[in-house]
Amino acid sequence: MDVSRKVFDEMNEVRQNPQGYASKVEALLSCYEGNVLTRDGKRIMTKEGPSAVQECVDFLNTCPSSPALTWSDALSSSAQIHVDDIGPKGITGHNGSDGSTMQSRIEQFCQWNITIGENIDFGKDTGEDIVVALLVDDGVSSRGHRTNIMKEEYRFAGVGFGEHSYYGFLCVIDYAGDIL
Repeated sequence: MDVSRKVFDEMNEVRQNPQGYASKVEALLSCYEGNVLTRDGKRIMTKEGPSAVQECVDFLNTCPSSPALTWSDALSSSAQIHVDDIGPKGITGHNGSDGSTMQSRIEQFCQWNITIGENIDFGKDTGEDIVVALLVDDGVSSRGHRTNIMKEEYRFAGVGFGEHSYYGFLCVIDYAGDIL
């Protein structure tokens, strides 16, 4: 199974059983020394440290479940073209090198209704690591990535994954409330 599908499956796991998923997130707490996270021999300086992890665990333990997402090839294509554009160039962010936006990329592949959104993660290469990082959302005060994963209005998602010239890996997730 490729990384894109693993990310998708992890999102559905947390959406359908947030309390059960909290234990995966909670396991990170033992990997901190101050604000330094050590995993797989890599030391990463975080902005918030274990407090962001604990906040995420507390959130998941009180969060209602959300419906499972349905895989969308159209949204996956939209996400993958963004990966293929910004990854080799070492760009970060939601705008493409050609000025494309999440909405314009999605609309190349499908019509959507209700709402759309996008999450991007840099540097991780497993479904679990990507989803846990987006849920913890270290340094993002709005916790927007977490909100997107759990947003009940999102019913469809697609995932793109590939190499990033600076961070090693890049994952883009596009969401929609409905695909027409």
